[in-house]
Amino acid sequence: MVPRERFLNNRSACYLKAGNYHGTLEDCSQVLECLGKRGPMNNETAGKVHTRRSFALQELEMFREALIEMDAAIQYLPGNPSLIEMRERLREMVA
Repeated sequence: MVPRERFLNNRSACYLKAGNYHGTLEDCSQVLECLGKRGPMNNETAGKVHTRRSFALQELEMFREALIEMDAAIQYLPGNPSLIEMRERLREMVA
């Protein structure tokens, strides 16, 4: 990951902890855009970014969108049981 992506990725985590959910979404979108321009994405980084987006969307009560992001996170981190559990919880919320 190049310095700008690393900065945005770290700042998005800080924004999420601070409750700046719109800032989290913006920074995560920029990280994904940067990663996509370089070719195949790093699974761990992309998974974390999609997970962070899902958490921010949940806090904004945008549960359908949060589920979409969680599905994307699981594509990059398929063996993560906590993500799978979160996805099931989100599915129940949007049903």
